[in-house]
Amino acid sequence: MKKFAYLHAGLTLAVLGLVALRPIFSVNRLWQDKLAAIAPSGTPSGEVVVVGISDADIQHFGPWPWDRAVTAKLFASVAAAGPKVMAFDGFFPHRSVPQPGDSVLLRTLAEISTTTKVILPFQFSGVRNDPALDLKGLQTPVLLQTSAIQMLTDLNALKAAPLFRSEAILWGDSAYQVSSAPAGHIHSSADPEDGTYRRNLFVVRHGDDFIPSVVVSLLAAWKDASLSDVSLSPDAVRVKDLSIPLDRYGYAPLRWLGPPGTVPTVSASQVIEDPKVAEKLKGKIVVIGVTTAAALNRETGDFFRTPVADRFPGVEIWGVALENALQGTVPVSPAWLRLVEIALGLGIAGGVWFGLSRKGWGPMAQGIGAGALVGCLAILVLLDRFLAVQTALDLPLVGLVAGLGGVWAFRMPRVEAAQGASGFKPAAGVVLPAQAQATTGPDDGKKRIGKFEIVREIGRGAMGVVYDGYDEGLDRHAAIKVIAPERRMGEKPEESLERFKREARAIAALNHPSIVTIYESGEWQESHYIAMEFLRGKGLDELMVGKRFSWREIHDLGGQILAGLGYAHSLGVVHRDIKPANIMVVDDGRHAKLTDFGLARKGDASMSLTQEGTVLGTPYYMAPEQVEGKRTDAHSDQFSLGLVFFEMLAGCRAYDGEDVRSIMLKILLQPPKDLAPHLEMEVPTSVLGFMETMLEKEASKRFPTLEDALKEWNRLPV
Repeated sequence: MKKFAYLHAGLTLAVLGLVALRPIFSVNRLWQDKLAAIAPSGTPSGEVVVVGISDADIQHFGPWPWDRAVTAKLFASVAAAGPKVMAFDGFFPHRSVPQPGDSVLLRTLAEISTTTKVILPFQFSGVRNDPALDLKGLQTPVLLQTSAIQMLTDLNALKAAPLFRSEAILWGDSAYQVSSAPAGHIHSSADPEDGTYRRNLFVVRHGDDFIPSVVVSLLAAWKDASLSDVSLSPDAVRVKDLSIPLDRYGYAPLRWLGPPGTVPTVSASQVIEDPKVAEKLKGKIVVIGVTTAAALNRETGDFFRTPVADRFPGVEIWGVALENALQGTVPVSPAWLRLVEIALGLGIAGGVWFGLSRKGWGPMAQGIGAGALVGCLAILVLLDRFLAVQTALDLPLVGLVAGLGGVWAFRMPRVEAAQGASGFKPAAGVVLPAQAQATTGPDDGKKRIGKFEIVREIGRGAMGVVYDGYDEGLDRHAAIKVIAPERRMGEKPEESLERFKREARAIAALNHPSIVTIYESGEWQESHYIAMEFLRGKGLDELMVGKRFSWREIHDLGGQILAGLGYAHSLGVVHRDIKPANIMVVDDGRHAKLTDFGLARKGDASMSLTQEGTVLGTPYYMAPEQVEGKRTDAHSDQFSLGLVFFEMLAGCRAYDGEDVRSIMLKILLQPPKDLAPHLEMEVPTSVLGFMETMLEKEASKRFPTLEDALKEWNRLPV
């Protein structure tokens, strides 16, 4: 037995060593998220002020984006207060048709830039961590070349580092950009795994240049730094005496100060109308941006999910990053910290082994174990909060598991399981929401929802759980979509339920062979459900993986989808979430059916659930007006369907991006990919003109209705 104990101890050390070298990121990420939410650290320095465009400002000055003359008035008011440097979280794209406010903003920027440092940042497109990405021939625009970091320490190491690289730069009208001091990027750093913003990407390579974040540009302007005062090394970016530690990818974690509003914030209308409020900006770093969710468009910032809030304004994230740099609290993970965490892991493993093996599973041993675990957590919290380090929980947890495993395997007596009245055997079958579990009679024993016997769970989606239900009376199967009252799919449960009911009403009004049929809807044991036609087939998104459709297949299926969606439009139903996953292909690929009308809207007034400007839909398949938070109509469905057709024809999406922001910006600002090179030989070139009409940026330039589109579609040769 002693030999096995030594073996277990050796295995524990080996596992701890392996985890020390290859951390369990999911555990550590959860630990840091909880720590930030429960105990945010630090207080603002007072050197950073956010000028937020709030809900009250939208009510006062009108919907965002404002006329650029109003924006110019805001910029002039901020500059008049005498900040050390000011920046705008967004950029102003070139307009092919100038508007009166454009010249006002142009003059204002030219005037205030003579007395105040103004920074107009830019955005990247095609950013990815791919060493194979060819950077040759990529040139930074002349107006932005002074934004690149000039002082590079250990250039060879920087070129070899796995820094993120970009394919293109999205920036504002050059007429405005000439008034900007050396700027920086505002590229999103949200975690691609779950969309949570935890760190900032401080450096991106573009061609031979190393482009800093707008945070670095603001610090340089605030410090009156010259180009030679800003330097980059493989482990840090420095602005005079300020140093921001970076990981090998160019990231630096954020140390959250608290929820939105913790960084001093004043509203735009207060700055414009109240001179006393404007005085708060004197000598400060001022960042201007949107703090209301009234719109998302090309002239506004973003909102991100963070560990401290589900909707954190992007402009305030820059404020937090600035505070971290100014106060020297950017978290680091030094090597000595991992040694401490290994020691804690060994301590917990040994303590659990000693306590439980000697004292058994009694209250005293449990108290000792709990006390040791709490003490370990307290040490980690103190280190994390007072030494500006980023602690990890993986090694202590491994120690706990190793200790418990050792006691169970080598010290505790084995107990054979016995079958009997007290035994437990999990029942096979479908697990329904608690409220939906009922039977039709005391001796039935079958799980049912309404009159449908539940056969199995099919899947889970945005609106609820879908089951295969059998109607014995009519001898047919149905797809039963259920939403339990406690299930949340949005910010408010009542919105989730109303959206679920909306889907039932929307489909119930429709009777078309290319739209899924609804049998009934209702409430059963406090659970709301819809019983729909059971479709035996695959989603279009599944079929497009590794498959190119023939032109005849595309023409046949496309005509059916156009007919079905056009029919829905004729009854006033707008789908608003057209995408491949919501199109089922059945009958061995011969027929297509539209599904999932969870975001559908019928009519104009009573069906609107969301705040003005809220973005609904799937980013890859959104119409420009959806991205901008404007009211959607049948033309929006037409654009989304055009993107689906593009993918069927080309075998790739019309718009790609690393994150939601970059996809939306491309939809707003750029044409889709060139379809012609992707077409198969059999596809007629006349389809290009059809696609151009469906994918027009302006809704009024698309087909008047899908009935008109269907007529044109049917004219295409097959």
